[in-house]
Amino acid sequence: MSTATAGDIANLVEQTTALGGTIPTELRDIIATIDAVQQWDPPQPGDLASLCRRGDLTADNATSVLDAALTQPNRQPGDLKVIAKHELTQRFTRVLAGPAGDELVESLRPAFEQARTNVADAANLVAPGDRVDILTNADDDTIRAWRTLGEHKVTLDQIAAVVDILTDRFEVLGVPQPWHEGNAIRAAMYTTDAEHLSAVARALLTANGLGGPRAGRWHTIAAALTLNTPSAARTILGTAHHAHLDQVAAERNTVTTNEAATRPGRTAA
Repeated sequence: MSTATAGDIANLVEQTTALGGTIPTELRDIIATIDAVQQWDPPQPGDLASLCRRGDLTADNATSVLDAALTQPNRQPGDLKVIAKHELTQRFTRVLAGPAGDELVESLRPAFEQARTNVADAANLVAPGDRVDILTNADDDTIRAWRTLGEHKVTLDQIAAVVDILTDRFEVLGVPQPWHEGNAIRAAMYTTDAEHLSAVARALLTANGLGGPRAGRWHTIAAALTLNTPSAARTILGTAHHAHLDQVAAERNTVTTNEAATRPGRTAA
């Protein structure tokens, strides 16, 4: 069960729409229902104790009220809101893990591709180790490249924030596994194939703040990245998992073969 909350939904919507992305209709319908639950103005409590305190339990209605109290749970309005929002958030999580999640990420791809391409091009003029003092005698192209790197780093960081919400809070790719190297789950959203999953996972650990490259972790790797839908990322993780199992099996067979070859009376090959 996901630990995501209604606040995570609001954060996802805010971050996505700020990038020009869109929220699929099925997800918007759930959000509207959560909003309706939040805005619900409950009637007077109908539990037996409250009815008695208000004087609403009378000789005329005692039988029907007691019958209802016998068969209905004693719920407070706040309890009902909590239950409804929790269940709706779980439904949002399940829907997000399907085609709706793919649609949401697809809506971010234009912003990602523009930023990624601009960073890759600008990195040809500004090296990762360059600092602002290079602008003193720089030509117009280099000055433009420096500015571009800063602007588009912000976009890539914002997209990364959405990816983190999807993978960390809503767990659209599942949870980390023992065989994962680094944050393989996050890397699966950016790698072109399973073969490069580990390399991308390591690259995403590059320093991203002040003192590092002008475009942070994106400076040297932007050209090699893509933005995958959750469905595509799950396929990449599945392929990587099978490759891992094949490697483990091959290593186990090698150990078994060597042990058998070195037993008394046997000669190692």
